[in-house]
Parts: sequence; structure tokens; C-alpha cells
Amino acid sequence: MREVPKLTVDVNVKTNRSVTLLPGCIPGATPYHHSVMAGSTLTLEPGPFHHILILISGDVQFSTDGNSYIFRERVSFVPNPKLSVDIKGLTDCQLLEIRWDWQEGDDELAAEYKTQFPHIQIYRNAKQYRDRNKSEKTISRSVIDQRIIPRFAFGSVETYCSRIGIGVNSSSPRLISSGPMPSRHAAAAAPPALSRLWAGKIRLISSEIPG
Repeated sequence: MREVPKLTVDVNVKTNRSVTLLPGCIPGATPYHHSVMAGSTLTLEPGPFHHILILISGDVQFSTDGNSYIFRERVSFVPNPKLSVDIKGLTDCQLLEIRWDWQEGDDELAAEYKTQFPHIQIYRNAKQYRDRNKSEKTISRSVIDQRIIPRFAFGSVETYCSRIGIGVNSSSPRLISSGPMPSRHAAAAAPPALSRLWAGKIRLISSEIPG
């Protein structure tokens, strides 16, 4: 397992900024923390990568390819990698981006997958499943399934203890948020895997994850 520094990110930021997280530590993937204040717009230009965006908190409007999409809850949003995307804060917003590099052979996989962009997944609607290797108190969610983005899948792990994980396959980031968990009643209203991200701090840990 490759050792990567741990990093804690403050999501209580009250100014517009974009911060690169763990630069150069995760081959093929660069995480970013974007803070977009109410009324402000952040534009992400296309490049040889996917912008995989996860809304952590706030109300946001994504605009791409002549269309706009407003979200007031946790969501993952992946625009067409050939187009720019504008991120407008309708309220103060915090987002996590995983910039996933395009590699040789991805064109063929993308043609096979025929993914329609933007790809949108509301978190509360993400498919749930049980992992027999984990505790019965653990719920896993498939947030971005395989065969959507070449070599990439994104999921969360919810548990009623002190740790929640959000994992990405193929030797890319595993994100762990630690802290006291909400009660079961609170968790029913706010899914815990990202409610910990909402609560104020994210701890990022990278590890090799079997593909």
C-alpha cells in the first residue's frame, strides 16, 4: 500500500477559493476543494480529464452545454469532459472535485459505455447494497457505477459508529470522514455518509483499492 499524507480540509470557508488536495500523491486523480460563495460563479474549463463534482453543502446551479441544473441537496455531477461547466453558488457552497485524468484506451471505453452527459446522481437515490465483508450496521451506496466513466467508480460507506468512508476504485482516493455520528433519527433525515462532510471537516486518505 502506498503511503499518502493525511489531510484535513475545513469546509467552513467563507471566501471564494479552490484548493488542490494532495497534489501528485494519487496517480491519475487530483482532488480539489472548491468554495463558491452565494452569487459567485466558478468556471471549470475542459481538458484531458473528467470533472467529477460532489456537492457537499449549499444550493448550487451547474450550467453546461446551454442548460442549467439547480440542486439543493447532496449530488454528484459529471459534465461532458469536452465542455466547460459553470458552478454558481445560490447560497454559500462547498464542493469536492475529483479530476480524473484521461488515459490511453479511454476513448474506446467511453464509446462502449455511451454515457449521457451530464451524469447526475442524487445521493439519497443512490443504489444501496450490503457488503458481507462489513458490519451489519454498515450501508454501502453506489454513487457512480462502473461503466459510466472509464476505470472509475465512486461509492460511499455509512456506519453508525465514528467513521464513514467514501471510496473510489482503481488506485484513486479513499475519503474518510471521522467524528461522532448522528442519531438514527437524524440519519434518516440526512444520510450520514455525507452529513459528516456537511458537519465541517473532511479527512482524506488515499490507498490502493483493488479494481
